[in-house]
Amino acid sequence: MSSRELEEPIGRWLQDNAVTIRSAVNLVAFPNVPTSMPWGQCVDSVCASSARSVTITAHPPERTSEPIELELRIEEAQPEGSEQAPKLLLETRARAVHQVPLLLSGTSSVSDGSIVLTAYLLQRHDDLQRVLLCRAQQAEKEKGLDP
Repeated sequence: MSSRELEEPIGRWLQDNAVTIRSAVNLVAFPNVPTSMPWGQCVDSVCASSARSVTITAHPPERTSEPIELELRIEEAQPEGSEQAPKLLLETRARAVHQVPLLLSGTSSVSDGSIVLTAYLLQRHDDLQRVLLCRAQQAEKEKGLDP
């Protein structure tokens, strides 16, 4: 998000405040396997020229009521043809509660704003379908709010 002036807990604050989102990524991570995805869906010119990737390794809890342990890496790719490894921008661990937005700290190397992560613990394929349907319905509702 573009702002660094976010209150915690972030979830309740987001319900009551409009924010500007610079970019977003949706990633399905499988248990204990590093899963990467390009950081895409840029919505402004600030991030349009950088190629980044997000890698998450999720360590699911034994009980769904417990936090999900996450390892998060954000890297900036080197120019095509370069033999250098991707530049590491952020490497952190977090404990995320199912469906509760989490404000990540130490993200100044990634953004002049804030990074919010929301984890969903999905136990069956039906759970993923419900999340995707909910996201699609929310996107449609937000389209109707545009002036």
